[in-house]
Amino acid sequence: MKVRSASLEDLSLIAQLESEAGATKWSEETLRATLLNAHTQAWLVAAPSAAGYLLARCIDEEGEILTLCVHPAQRRRGLARALLHACLTAWTEAGVTTGHLDVSAHNHAAIQLYSSSGWSTTGVRKGYYSTGEDALQMSWAPRL
Repeated sequence: MKVRSASLEDLSLIAQLESEAGATKWSEETLRATLLNAHTQAWLVAAPSAAGYLLARCIDEEGEILTLCVHPAQRRRGLARALLHACLTAWTEAGVTTGHLDVSAHNHAAIQLYSSSGWSTTGVRKGYYSTGEDALQMSWAPRL
């Protein structure tokens, strides 16, 4: 498994993964606009088709994970952890002092992944998702 930086050239791979994973939040147009944003950072695992990706935004000393998606057939193989590690390593090297994300309160696997990587729950967004589901707000700071 190799994690690499992703760019607009990977848009079709990422959009295909979104579709195959059944994700509905990120349309191809939204992905394109996000990848074109100068503050966006992206990582991809592809061998040869996309197996997982992570999009983040980094402005000054603050980072935000926008989405982390792993193909259903590739889950439970460490891809999400590897993508998250790549992001947090880049943030640490760039001097990011705090990170943020929202995660479904029902996504126990993701909450466990983030918690084991140094993230802590800081709040709840009631009814955040279109399904009415709550989101947990989580924060991260580099270990010194």
